[in-house]
Amino acid sequence: MIRDRIRSHWRTLLALLGLALVIALVWRAGPADIANQLKQAGWGFGWLLLLAMAWRAIAGAGMWVLFERGSISLWTAFIIRTVGEAVNTVTPLMNFGGEPIKAALLESHVGLETGASIVVLDKTMTYVASLFVMVTALVVGLFLLEGHPAVFGITVALIGMMASVVAYLAYRQARGDLLQLVTSLLKLIRVHPKPETLERVARIDALLSEFWRNRRAQLLASVAIHFVGRSLRAFDILLCMMLLGLAPDFAAAYFVAGVAMMVNTAFSFVPGQLGASEGSHAYVFALLGIGFAAGVSISLLRRARDWVLAAAILPIVALYPRKNVGVRRQP
Repeated sequence: MIRDRIRSHWRTLLALLGLALVIALVWRAGPADIANQLKQAGWGFGWLLLLAMAWRAIAGAGMWVLFERGSISLWTAFIIRTVGEAVNTVTPLMNFGGEPIKAALLESHVGLETGASIVVLDKTMTYVASLFVMVTALVVGLFLLEGHPAVFGITVALIGMMASVVAYLAYRQARGDLLQLVTSLLKLIRVHPKPETLERVARIDALLSEFWRNRRAQLLASVAIHFVGRSLRAFDILLCMMLLGLAPDFAAAYFVAGVAMMVNTAFSFVPGQLGASEGSHAYVFALLGIGFAAGVSISLLRRARDWVLAAAILPIVALYPRKNVGVRRQP
């Protein structure tokens, strides 16, 4: 109980610090300039919503290819993944708050163990695809920011650390002991799962290992699809630039999208990456000579879009059917 209170207070403190940083960034950029730029978006905000749903559809396909053929429809995978990501938008749980929701919604289709293993694999493949986007964005940045070697040094270091973490997680999945490792770590902070929970964890670990040993083609297909979806974030930045009356530059948009992914991943412990996202957009746009205020405005525009989508999508959680019809229990 005390640990829960400490975590809650810590998340609240981080959220408040992030909000204070956003206010400071807006103040530095000029509230009037920010307001004028955001007003220019107008009805173009609807195009941002449509583009966001497009890459969410692609992300749904990235998860769908991991299932056995015929076990779940592409539409269902899209809905479940989209709902989970909407939960991630509004919960301060390091971008993992929506993963249990995905597994719970998948239970009525494929069973909890299979659903949970697919969710873990899908999250891993998403991170792998994001790393590819970050690396290619870094290559683009080499031509855009020749006079800022420190920026590249920091970027390479962050990407290297992220790649190491993802590689280690994939290694433990292939070994079949990732979640058992997690439960062992939980015991260090005096959290002791029940025996039935440990049995379920062992079954999920076995499914993860089986995937890496015998179904690698599906994993590669998932990474490829997620890479396409994650790359669409560059068009998101490009559209924002056009809505704000800025000269469109795809190379700059792709670089900003890659940096934004890197920052959001590195600061996933901050609720909603509040402040970190706005700061990274502002800093990179300033380096590119596009403008500090433009970076803040685009970040706020993208954040508003994500919250509007989350508000529209989250009611599906309450309405989604949960009858376990025809589900076979995994051995």
